[in-house]
Amino acid sequence: MDSINQHLKISKLIAKSIGGDIGPESQKELDSWLNESPENLRLFNRLRDDNNFKNWEEIYHRFSKEQSWKEIEPLLKGKAPSRNIWMITLKFAAILLLPLAIYILFKVGGQTTLPVETTKMVSFDPGQPRAVLLLDNGQTLDLENKDTTVNLDAGATDIHIADNKIEYTHKKKRNQSVQYNTILIPHRGEFFLVLSDGTKVWLNASTTMKYPVSFDGNTREVELSGEAYFEVSPDADRPFIVKTNHVQVEVLGTHFNIKAYPEDKLAQTTLSEGKVKVIANENEVILLPNQQANFVEGSRELNVQNVDAAVFTAWKNGKFMFVDERISYILNDLRKWYDFEVNYESDDLKDIRFSINVNRYENLNELLKLIEATDKIKFSIEGNKINIHKR
Repeated sequence: MDSINQHLKISKLIAKSIGGDIGPESQKELDSWLNESPENLRLFNRLRDDNNFKNWEEIYHRFSKEQSWKEIEPLLKGKAPSRNIWMITLKFAAILLLPLAIYILFKVGGQTTLPVETTKMVSFDPGQPRAVLLLDNGQTLDLENKDTTVNLDAGATDIHIADNKIEYTHKKKRNQSVQYNTILIPHRGEFFLVLSDGTKVWLNASTTMKYPVSFDGNTREVELSGEAYFEVSPDADRPFIVKTNHVQVEVLGTHFNIKAYPEDKLAQTTLSEGKVKVIANENEVILLPNQQANFVEGSRELNVQNVDAAVFTAWKNGKFMFVDERISYILNDLRKWYDFEVNYESDDLKDIRFSINVNRYENLNELLKLIEATDKIKFSIEGNKINIHKR
């Protein structure tokens, strides 16, 4: 009976949502259920469709709750519910509060399971830790699944590579000029790096960062192309500076994200903790936590807005999170992680907005199904290309 009670509870939440009388806590419970599976979201969207409510009064008088229980009770005795039993259970429970909509979906249509999208999709597997390290002496190291220690600077610094992580250990003062390493993260890659001063760096797909093997000057400077999240080790005497094509970010000790892919023509700095100074051309701003600075190539302005920093840094915690964001922006991020091309049936499709919160390590096909379940757009696959069509 626990399953029945759960579906009764979900039915009440759906009814409140459709009636516009759902509170914050109830909405949170409903959102959790919607995120459990594409089928849940698809059912909710169909129930919410006005076309499904045209004949409510007539169907209500024709439908028998007692008969529905007679259909389901024998199926639930003595065994765990199968998928079909689950769907019948859901049908019965929802009928108690939404009899007509569920009846239309299952009785009138003669269905015992939810309709499934017919789009055939090629499998797009997620990225994984992989990188290439270019040493100052020209040596190249493929870091994927590699465990090793490399000695640099005549014994001044060690690079320890293990468990998809690079860690630099500064052992003693060097007697030679500064040496630089460059780490390259390909499409469908990510990597974690600990610099010689203890600063932690999460590097996203399609990213390159150049940095000194050890920081011996009055500043700590790195050059970034792509996206990285920094947890800077505090050092009041030596500011940490990140340089991109268009902006420079200066900090003493803080947590922040920089997204500056050259092809996007946008440099975006999002602050999670502490304080940073962002410089672009002759513009300069100070960011506080949950603020973001955006600089578009070719413009002269550095725009600051208040944001939820957790949304823009979710990638480093294994999530894809977007809030009311254009599909063109979403797919542009996803393609770096899943490595695909995008084609839009028409330009107006690029501006359709979605909110998404999913596991970054799931197959892309599951995410595409969730998006399709909103009935706003549909996808078709041709080789490595994802086509976006109108519904």
